[in-house]
Amino acid sequence: MPAGEGRRVRRYPHPLHPWRADQLRPDLLRLRREQRRGLPYRRLRFHRPANHARPRRGHRRLCTHRPALPAGRLREGGRSCGDQLRGDDRPRRQYRRRRRGGHGRGGVQGRGGRTDRGRQSGPGYFQQVKVVDVDMTRHALDAAHYTEPQTLALERERLFGRLWIFVGFSSMVRERNQFFTRKIAGVPVVVQRTESGIRAFLNQCPHRLSAIQTECTGQRPLVCPYHAWSFGAEGQLQGIPNSSLYQFSAEERARIGLRKLHLEEVEQLLFVNLADDPLPLREQFDDGFLETLREVSSHLDTRLIYSCHKVRYNWKLNMENVKDYNHVPFVHPKTFLPVMTAPVRGLAREAAVPSEVLRLLQEGETPELRSLSFPTKAPIQPYKSWFSDLCEGYGDEHAYYNWFIYPNVNFCSVRGEHFLLQQYDPVAPGETDYHLWMMTARRKDPKTDFSALLSTLIRGERNVIGEDTLVLERLQEGLGAHSPPFMHGDYEVQLVRQHLWYRAQVLGERA
Repeated sequence: MPAGEGRRVRRYPHPLHPWRADQLRPDLLRLRREQRRGLPYRRLRFHRPANHARPRRGHRRLCTHRPALPAGRLREGGRSCGDQLRGDDRPRRQYRRRRRGGHGRGGVQGRGGRTDRGRQSGPGYFQQVKVVDVDMTRHALDAAHYTEPQTLALERERLFGRLWIFVGFSSMVRERNQFFTRKIAGVPVVVQRTESGIRAFLNQCPHRLSAIQTECTGQRPLVCPYHAWSFGAEGQLQGIPNSSLYQFSAEERARIGLRKLHLEEVEQLLFVNLADDPLPLREQFDDGFLETLREVSSHLDTRLIYSCHKVRYNWKLNMENVKDYNHVPFVHPKTFLPVMTAPVRGLAREAAVPSEVLRLLQEGETPELRSLSFPTKAPIQPYKSWFSDLCEGYGDEHAYYNWFIYPNVNFCSVRGEHFLLQQYDPVAPGETDYHLWMMTARRKDPKTDFSALLSTLIRGERNVIGEDTLVLERLQEGLGAHSPPFMHGDYEVQLVRQHLWYRAQVLGERA
């Protein structure tokens, strides 16, 4: 019969053929696993599936008794590669096939009794695995550090009370007496432009501790709405209505004033420090990072849009989440992943290159504070926005930029055309104020109205944030006394560095 005509009869696949694994009996699948592990074959009858064509004459119907395979090529010391990978100190029994002529001089028996001549079990053929006895979880924070009020109290004192914290943009206070109010880990702050420049004060009147400015933003002098005490450009007391009722002496009046806070401007970015004697800004951020922030913020437009909403998880989870790029394919498959040029893949690393995570854990040293703030850049799909020619963008690459500002800011941009700044402000152990600022690059024509564009951009960003919020709120709900510490991999070296510094400087632990 000519080829291709008549009834087509399919051959039985070999019982160990991978593409027929779905039709193999469980015992044959177990046989495959035993083969990979180097265990001996057993005599098993091969059953044909009911819907499968009958085999041709002469084809084997039985998986006959075959000689057992060795447990893998041997390495030095008499242990197999399988033993090496599973960490078993006992050498596995070796099953060798009797073959006329033996294995040959210097040969090592391979698969199916074949002889692989000239392959020696030394360096260059078998990779030597160095076993390092390191506790991969001792650096990680416990669940209690995300759920207990005592931890939040330590953070407010030793973290937010000592470090420079981002509060807003200078474009928000362009005119005299313009102000905005913020809370830094529960501490009320007002930032206002006075005749002396931009100043930051504790937003409490020294009389009855009432808020001086009660709105989120506005334009009015520093006058308490409760008893109308007024204050000057540097927070000094200027006037007290009905002053005779208080009977303050001149010395007492001279000491009355708003508590002035330390403020630093990095181009358009404003940072406030609550400490009486703050550390220099260059001890928190290195010179290169500060210069990058100045360059980036010089491209920001003065028109921005702001929103704030509450989420039900600890603030640290969000700061760790934005540094974990491996979650993007699974949490944002339709919103953020399509922008990237390719799915996130594990980066191969040569065995000779030591793990940065292992190095940090073995050295037992506290990382520098300046290493916790850093920039990153990832390629994205080339495209051109309709507003690209209307603004002066940052850079000329098709890239997604991130500038992580420790402790609680993620500043990012798509192609340097529009920018987003996220800040995670702790309210309670399981509650966070999520602040969002959105702006475009500087407009070429100040008359161009980007209001609708900004609303659209921030609405799209809220969709991505909503996907993260769902995951992180579930994570927070599951944290408890039963929870083990986090276990980080090599790609999470920044989280390991962050946790090591946190344990030393916030929790007061020493390696």
